[in-house]
Amino acid sequence: MVVIYDEQGMRMSYRLKKGSMQYLWQSVCGSVEDYDESSRHAAARKVLEETGLEVVLGDLQYLFNDPEYDCDVYKLKVHPRTELDHTELTKQGEWEHFSWDAYEKIVQDRRITLTHITHYDLNYNLKRRIITSN
Repeated sequence: MVVIYDEQGMRMSYRLKKGSMQYLWQSVCGSVEDYDESSRHAAARKVLEETGLEVVLGDLQYLFNDPEYDCDVYKLKVHPRTELDHTELTKQGEWEHFSWDAYEKIVQDRRITLTHITHYDLNYNLKRRIITSN
């Protein structure tokens, strides 16, 4: 999973694909496809596939592993004016920008994928670090 953010908030899309996460807000997510693909390479590939944004591997910063899904979570800081393409038309809605307060609200309302809810403290600390570093 890749949390794409800027100083003002996070980028999220609305999950349309049927399944347990349908109708929830989500970050870029996916899985390793080849046994020799690293999680960082998989994260960069998924960002490209889901947003059209090419990522330099060094720009992906590891946050934590969610053991429930065996999922490594990375963060990727982008310029506030960076546009993310809507590439998976049947799987998700367009990418939207959420202020940090709006992000906090959708977590509290449980309208976001479970990794965001389960690991909210880590993501909230990310928010605090970004706000205080500017």
